[in-house]
Amino acid sequence: MKVTNIIIDFQSDWIKYLVNELNSFGLSLNPNEEMNDILIKYFNLLRRLISSILRTVLKSREFTCPPELERGLQILEEKNNVDRG
Repeated sequence: MKVTNIIIDFQSDWIKYLVNELNSFGLSLNPNEEMNDILIKYFNLLRRLISSILRTVLKSREFTCPPELERGLQILEEKNNVDRG
């Protein structure tokens, strides 16, 4: 019977996953980055991400939108209405 040794390195796999996640958000890392620095950057990223939930947008009667931003505001309002069904 042939015995095969399998080496499992969960820590290394997890760090590779975190590096790929950071790269997917456009963050490039130094190839010699320390594990703790990668962890800090990843959890800082998670803390800064804005969750995708429905929000109620209230506009003041005095609200005015600069003409160059009106299309963006319209898109935002349409998304809010579509998401509510």
